[in-house]
Amino acid sequence: MATEYSGTVAEYYGELVECMADRGWDSRVEIDPQYGRIMATDSGRGRSDAALSDDTFACTGTLAAAPVLDSPERYREIYPIRVERYECMVDADFQPDPPPSIETFVESGMGESRAWEPVSGLSVGEAMRAAEACPVDPDQWLY
Repeated sequence: MATEYSGTVAEYYGELVECMADRGWDSRVEIDPQYGRIMATDSGRGRSDAALSDDTFACTGTLAAAPVLDSPERYREIYPIRVERYECMVDADFQPDPPPSIETFVESGMGESRAWEPVSGLSVGEAMRAAEACPVDPDQWLY
């Protein structure tokens, strides 16, 4: 397994954007209410999506691996954060799917299915509004 990145989320994405700029891409970090920090890149200049994908892959390969949900311990760390978002959504009058037990959450995440997300039971429009009302903390490794 690759060495896990030891810096902050902001530092990781800052280095990723810098690498992409060195390869000629106009990239920036944006805050997405559903996913936290993301890298947005304008391909432009007649370059293909395949070139963008190749350069993104190359740049992520130069960094230590971003933490991912790949262990029961990671899922146990993330569970209370997702429950907190669920509670925020309920307080904001949304009707998200209720959280499973922590054991079920960990098992589903480590299994074939996706781990529970508070927005998963909402329509796309509701999920977007709920994410704006209850955004993720962009400085946490959540995915």
